[in-house]
Amino acid sequence: KSPESMMANLLLLFCACALLPCSLAGTCSFQLPDSDGGCAQWDLSTLPTTSFTINDTWPEPYLIVSPCASVPIHNCPACTGQPPASVYQLLGQKDGKAFGCDGPRCIPCDAALTNTSDASVEAVNTSLGINITISGGQEGRKTTYNMICDPSAPLSQGPDPLLTMHGDYTITWRHPSACPTSAPGSKCNFPPIAKPTAAQLSWQAKEIGALIHFNMMTYGSCSSDVSTFNPVNLNTSQWTQSMLDLGAKEAVLVAKHGCGFMLWPSNATQPDGKRYQYSVAYTSWMNGKGDVLKNFLASANAANIGTGFYYSLASNNYAKTQGWTPEQLIAVEKQQLVELWDTYGNHDNGGHTEVWFDGGFEGEMQPYVKQMLAKFQPNAQAFNGCIVQGGSGNDPADCVSPNSVRWVGTEAGTAPDPNWSAGWSKGGDPTAQVFQPAECDTTLQNDDSWFYNARVGIRSLEVLVDVYHGTVGRNGFLMLDFAPDPSGLIAPDQVARYKQFGDWIRGCYDHPVAQMSHTNASEPIILNVSSNIPADRVVLREDQTQGQLITGYIVEANVGGVWTQVASGQSIGNKVIDLFASSDGVNATAYRFSVTSALNGLKHQTALNSFAVHKCDRAANTTGCSYTKDTFLTYSPSMLLKSIPQSTPSTCCSACSNNPKCAVFDLSSEGMCLLLQADGVSQSKQGWIAGSVNR
Repeated sequence: KSPESMMANLLLLFCACALLPCSLAGTCSFQLPDSDGGCAQWDLSTLPTTSFTINDTWPEPYLIVSPCASVPIHNCPACTGQPPASVYQLLGQKDGKAFGCDGPRCIPCDAALTNTSDASVEAVNTSLGINITISGGQEGRKTTYNMICDPSAPLSQGPDPLLTMHGDYTITWRHPSACPTSAPGSKCNFPPIAKPTAAQLSWQAKEIGALIHFNMMTYGSCSSDVSTFNPVNLNTSQWTQSMLDLGAKEAVLVAKHGCGFMLWPSNATQPDGKRYQYSVAYTSWMNGKGDVLKNFLASANAANIGTGFYYSLASNNYAKTQGWTPEQLIAVEKQQLVELWDTYGNHDNGGHTEVWFDGGFEGEMQPYVKQMLAKFQPNAQAFNGCIVQGGSGNDPADCVSPNSVRWVGTEAGTAPDPNWSAGWSKGGDPTAQVFQPAECDTTLQNDDSWFYNARVGIRSLEVLVDVYHGTVGRNGFLMLDFAPDPSGLIAPDQVARYKQFGDWIRGCYDHPVAQMSHTNASEPIILNVSSNIPADRVVLREDQTQGQLITGYIVEANVGGVWTQVASGQSIGNKVIDLFASSDGVNATAYRFSVTSALNGLKHQTALNSFAVHKCDRAANTTGCSYTKDTFLTYSPSMLLKSIPQSTPSTCCSACSNNPKCAVFDLSSEGMCLLLQADGVSQSKQGWIAGSVNR
């Protein structure tokens, strides 16, 4: 036992209705469903409130009190202001010395104090007693009170004189109060569990979407000159092909960003009675007859990709330049939302899969948005659908759709752990009364660049793999940015990276070592492995039809007849991916999944949609180059690093690979290789090949 592990261990326990089934917050009354469909109830307030000293097997003493009491922390300046604890490890104590934190091996008490709202209650057989498990100990340790029903024990009975420690602590306590009471036909008084709509579950299962930033800002600013917008090579089918290469199942196009420019010929009427004049209808592109939305919908439908539109409410630079009042802007917004959700509603293909409210919506717009969504897009997910600008952000009455989606709280491409399907913000809350999964939006380009920027470069495959595990692998929906260049095409290096990323995901997760489909999880699930192939990760998917119920789980591997824990966590939801400690993997004959805690004690109702183990390379393979045919890159003289005649795709790739300044290359039909230090604007040109190194 190391000196660090022998330091003070301090745990808090309180009746936390967040995950701990209890009748009244702050009491020691608990309830769980029993095997007969009734409600077993415990009142542990009759446990003695005095403290007991018991030992572990080393032996070392611990000061223990019941879950209904706490140990005052004496003589410990570092603990000033800290709440008392239920379990306290005594180190350096001597005969008759007062309990306290002044021993020679004591560490500051606050180093061991963490949030213990993860407390949970379980019972294998409610008639035999109850197990109370709390987190928050030093080095992440947990303590379980194994309360055993013993009606013959005196009320003054303390815990057994020996606690067990196998990383975590287990305290056994035999007492009459551990015997439950249960009235026939009684029902536990639990708060309702947030349940999803069918559309929400379908959306979560898509896992990856594309958020397309293509608007006036693509050209550098909110230009007042509409002729600035001129995507001469616009090819939305090239966009959707790249989305398919990535594995995206939906695409949301920025139809209007903060500039106020519309990608469609809007017929909305301005306050002066004129047609809305800051749109494609007033550009020179296609003589004012162009319509990006129409092209996008046709390409997405052909590729079987779900559709949606981003429309930022209360943010319109054009309206500011025209001097519109907030009320006048709202009148225009109402007209344009109907155009997006009805005229461009994609009704022949089931409607949109998602609509985006960046920053939410004005309070005055909430009733109208709710009415129009119900009328035109009842199945669409509403990103920030419960966010009234300036509101609390946690009022169900604010939600404009039962299919609302929350923002994960960061654009870095990672979700908190745990990340719940219910809740109002960031990592969510399993006890929240709204099922509102987290969407994790992030960029392919560096420096949080959403619109095309040739100067910043793109994120590496290794970083994107971490993004995948930190979003999809944590019960999140990955919304990855697509930023077409000013010509209207996805740049070659970005096309290559999307495909490389998608290839990695498919290569890793399309071929499990072993897998089983829908299974009840009320008892441990055994996944047998027939091959002699090691696995280095487990992928779990929960059946959330009745809500996200599982709040704790472990996964064990059977190696040589011995079960060893290889993964554990709290939230599963749509999907969780747990990487094992060893990148070499575990060569096991079987894996065992067990639910350790469930919302409202409903372990008997839990189920998995799938349970699989995989073996993948931890280091993403980034060798070679990716190519785009019939593509020429326009460039300035300062971008050209070198011209190499008589080249082939292979030699051009090698030359770029060996030049650290080379970002992309272009190969002419005559064999002239051009090494460029920054990406140029893409144009179609027969016989040319553009490419990038898979760095």
